[in-house]
Amino acid sequence: MFKFLLRIAALVGIGYAAKQLSKKENRDRVVEEYNKAKEDPKKYAEDIQEKVSTSATEFQGKAKEEYNKVKEDPKAYTEDIQSKAKDEFDKIKSKSEELQSKTKEEFEKIKSDAKNKVQDIRNKNESEESDEVQESRFDDEAPVQVNDELEDESEVLDDSEDNKTIVTKNDEK
Repeated sequence: MFKFLLRIAALVGIGYAAKQLSKKENRDRVVEEYNKAKEDPKKYAEDIQEKVSTSATEFQGKAKEEYNKVKEDPKAYTEDIQSKAKDEFDKIKSKSEELQSKTKEEFEKIKSDAKNKVQDIRNKNESEESDEVQESRFDDEAPVQVNDELEDESEVLDDSEDNKTIVTKNDEK
């Protein structure tokens, strides 16, 4: 049974080590451990078994303590665990509410900034002079007659199809 657990621990260790090998310092540590195991495999295996058993005894001790607490007074233990869970939940809830309020404030700020920019652009566009181009390009329309008076105030553009485009400046909106 112990050998089986040791094999599982070794496999888990190898998987974890492979993940950590992406960092140079971790690769150096792995190489050092490999060299230690290579020099004296039996001693290295004993050291690893000792570390695993020490950790297991620590966890067993903690588990026994918790078991004894439950055995002595199950209701008190349950209430204690529930109060700890509630405290943790309250902390998480308050952090969540805080983050929600910050997010809402940021959203409102972005929204108002966007509205202000849109308003600035509209004001800028209204203050600038705009040109209005009128074209007659449909086959069923009659040719446009341009008066000499109109030509003085506007620009007449000729195109290759004997149509005239009149560009007038419109100051009113």
